[in-house]
Amino acid sequence: MDTERGRGMPGSVSQLKISELVGTSARTAHQIAIGDNNIAYIVSGGVVVSHIGNINVNNNSETTVLSQRFFCANSSSGGDSRAVSSANAYLNKALSDMSLEYNGDIKKDSYGYPINGDPTIYNGIGGITNNDPFKSSSSGLDDTDSTSTSPSKLKDRVRSINCIALSPDQRILAVGEAGYQPRILLFSLAPNSSGNPFALIYEHTFAVNCLVFSPDSKYLCSLGSINDGFIHVWKLTTSSIALQATNRCSTIINQLIWCNDYIVTLGLRVIKVWKFQEEDFHDIVSKPNALKGKNVILGPYINANFIDSSVLNNDELLLITTENQLLLLKIGQDNSMNFDLKLISLESPQFEFNSIEIDNDSESIWLGNDQRKFEFITVDSLTVVDSPRVVSSNRTSSPSKEITQTKNILKLSKFTNNNMIYLSKTGDIVLVNNQKQEKPLVTSLVKDLGGIKSCFSKEFMIFSKDGEIKRLLNLGGLETVMKFQLPSFELSSNSLTAIESFTNHMVVGDKYGHLFIIELNEDGTQTTIFKTKAHTSSINEIIYFEINEYQIISTISRDRMIQIFYKAKQPSPNNWDLLQTIAVHNGNVLKIQYYANKLYTCSSDRTVAIHRFETESILQLVQEKILTLKASPTTLKLYDNDLIVSTTDRCLQIYDINESYELKRSLKLFNDRNNESLLVENFINFKNMIIVSSSDKSLRMFNYLSGRSICSCWGHSDSILSLVMRNDNELVSIGTDGCLFIWKVNETCNDLNVADIPPTSDIDETKSVIDPFEIKVTRKIIPTVPLRSSTPSPERRELSSADSSPTPRLTAATLKRLSTKGSAPLSRPPPPQSPTRSHTRNSASITAIPLSPSRTPKSVPVRTQRHSIDLTLSPGKSPKQISYTSPSKSLATSLSMVSDPKVFVDKALFQLSHMESRLKQENHGIDEEGKLQLKSKLTNILTLLGDGDKLLDQPVITYEQELLEKYSHQLVEMVQEKLSHHQRSTSSTPSND
Repeated sequence: MDTERGRGMPGSVSQLKISELVGTSARTAHQIAIGDNNIAYIVSGGVVVSHIGNINVNNNSETTVLSQRFFCANSSSGGDSRAVSSANAYLNKALSDMSLEYNGDIKKDSYGYPINGDPTIYNGIGGITNNDPFKSSSSGLDDTDSTSTSPSKLKDRVRSINCIALSPDQRILAVGEAGYQPRILLFSLAPNSSGNPFALIYEHTFAVNCLVFSPDSKYLCSLGSINDGFIHVWKLTTSSIALQATNRCSTIINQLIWCNDYIVTLGLRVIKVWKFQEEDFHDIVSKPNALKGKNVILGPYINANFIDSSVLNNDELLLITTENQLLLLKIGQDNSMNFDLKLISLESPQFEFNSIEIDNDSESIWLGNDQRKFEFITVDSLTVVDSPRVVSSNRTSSPSKEITQTKNILKLSKFTNNNMIYLSKTGDIVLVNNQKQEKPLVTSLVKDLGGIKSCFSKEFMIFSKDGEIKRLLNLGGLETVMKFQLPSFELSSNSLTAIESFTNHMVVGDKYGHLFIIELNEDGTQTTIFKTKAHTSSINEIIYFEINEYQIISTISRDRMIQIFYKAKQPSPNNWDLLQTIAVHNGNVLKIQYYANKLYTCSSDRTVAIHRFETESILQLVQEKILTLKASPTTLKLYDNDLIVSTTDRCLQIYDINESYELKRSLKLFNDRNNESLLVENFINFKNMIIVSSSDKSLRMFNYLSGRSICSCWGHSDSILSLVMRNDNELVSIGTDGCLFIWKVNETCNDLNVADIPPTSDIDETKSVIDPFEIKVTRKIIPTVPLRSSTPSPERRELSSADSSPTPRLTAATLKRLSTKGSAPLSRPPPPQSPTRSHTRNSASITAIPLSPSRTPKSVPVRTQRHSIDLTLSPGKSPKQISYTSPSKSLATSLSMVSDPKVFVDKALFQLSHMESRLKQENHGIDEEGKLQLKSKLTNILTLLGDGDKLLDQPVITYEQELLEKYSHQLVEMVQEKLSHHQRSTSSTPSND
């Protein structure tokens, strides 16, 4: 399939390219356009133009989609300083990231439209306004200062595709937007076009409601919404665009038609004909001419709502109303503006209809109804009615929202001879022949999309909230697996929230915590083999895996519980049973994953729990580790012995599962244009890269080791629900808008990025510098009780020198009371915990634990830690020179917390390497006394290692012995001087006789 989009950074080859799109976002008659063998329709954040043709299948000709091109209107908000913020990242792709690198020469495609440089901006009369596409004359607003806009206002700066049109010569695709400063984007359909819009038109406000080309494709008519209230006619050439005519049109319009030299607008209680003849307008005008129009006298149809029409010939149109009436509009040929308009009532068929299309080749009229049934009448059978049926005056005066909700066939249009194409309200595009045989060309995913699941059976399942489950086929398309009937309740509706698949079984969970295991029989029937109320709240995820002879299903929920169900493999007759209920989390359990005989879960309480399965004697689950995070996680995955956790503080925390879950590094991913960090909602690893979906609805690829941005791609108009890999090099992304994108991952991206990856030695050195105990400083809280400047008591000094534990937090009143009572010194509190401290707890039993709504964990991990204060007095310092040492810089504190000998050696070597680098400096500032202390300590360490006698040839002199040798002669001199002074004073004193 030919696609246009999936672009990376300007000037680079994109590593992600769209290979297939499944589903549609077309939900109104203006969001699909049909011309010749092409069909254009909206898919999420862009428009797909599909080429329809015939292929030979078993010697039979079958009509199908031959190729697709995707024209994206999305944009990176951070891709240009002019762009709106990330909250408005929708529908600006026409700028910055889409544009090709401009080299000064304008290149044109085979249709004569430019393919390089930025799109030309048009606003009003005859041409370019300025280079800032976000400046609109209609509103006078400018988004250049959007980076300083408050977040509360950014929610209003969103655009969406509202209507599209194809030119009759199949050369131009026009896209109209709704929302903040809506645009008209013009794309070239040339085979060698870039896929970028060659022009942007800014003239409407609020929304562009309808677009239609003239029969000769030289002009484009755009109609704004009722709030905009304008109709414009634009002259299009390969080099310029000019506003030719304009006028007010502030009524509710359902359809816009260009018939010969007339533009017809019909809607609620109005039919108006606008006359436009090319000879009446000049190429260069000082201001646009007034587009003159004339209202049709409705007579008895003054209260009618005209919903659809079709051109019968150059001066006649067939119209239908919501009251099942068929009318004929005749436009009299007159050179003046006093052209004659007549509305003639025709005899209506005896069946209901709300869609009409005329096949001039067979001279038949197609009429469709809400049941997707079609009837034919011939043109010759049309009969004029002398006494038309009067439309009741109690019809609603509101917009045609009611019609859109009840109308099943949104648009019916002729495709080829004896074939019609219609758009249903569910988004399906169906081909119908004159035998009333239907063939779906484009199908929607599911109604009320619930999500996508990469199942244990290696299949990709898509499910809806109402219980419909479909399988994504390898060759494209969807296949219905089952339609599960959810338990219903009177007070509130139920919905499907999680699924899993293995062999010929489906596992489903609903909003109320019910779990069902269903066997899919060969005859298409379903058998529920196990059901239970596993949780008290909605089930978030279900996983299936196998351990030895056991089959295991694990579920997580908002009720903070993890449920483990097990069953022995066949031929054992045992049924599914509850193995264990795990209640270690204090918040919503968000994600669960099984890897290498271990179960990993993360929760909104900022913890990640790891449990290990043991099968030596009996099957049981043992808690192995609990990691405490600084922020709540969004998701987790395991890749190449790395546990990767995405958190709400816009970080990826990477832990080594082979090294006691030590934190290896923290990875922040940035928008390479505005240097803003990204909130990673979903991610997946591919070779040495990581592909993420962020809150700006984009897909981005980064180098997993260095975090360098590789490319950015847009296509989705709403949040991305999930990312999964298929067939090794295909990425599947699905959004809440019900559209699925399959991206081809470029295999050569590894070669392109090797030069930018630091050498392995540099990476390892970086990892060693970013050590967990070096990061702990940011997690400490300064104690509230200040340290006194006086000399500490011996008990306090002894306590502090033994272990730099945190000072207990006591109020001033408590300290005063303890001082009054003469209480003993405070006992030492427990040592500080690591940010990734573990709580190991063996499972009490492997029997099924009944689920209780009131069951809550009894212990909450303590996350608050304080700075420890080192009160040890250094030699030669007075009590007032007490030094405050941070735990991250204290070797004794960091090494005393390590239980793994290998980790202990690594940390000790790290400290010794720092000492060595300091001593190599010329101005290291260490005096002889300090050197002597280091020598003494190193000698003691080598003695403990068994090599102390090899350090020095001479006997080892300790620090105390050195002090005694240094000051002993001074002490002797002082004693002698004292004795001599005493003798002199004694001899000089006269004796008392």
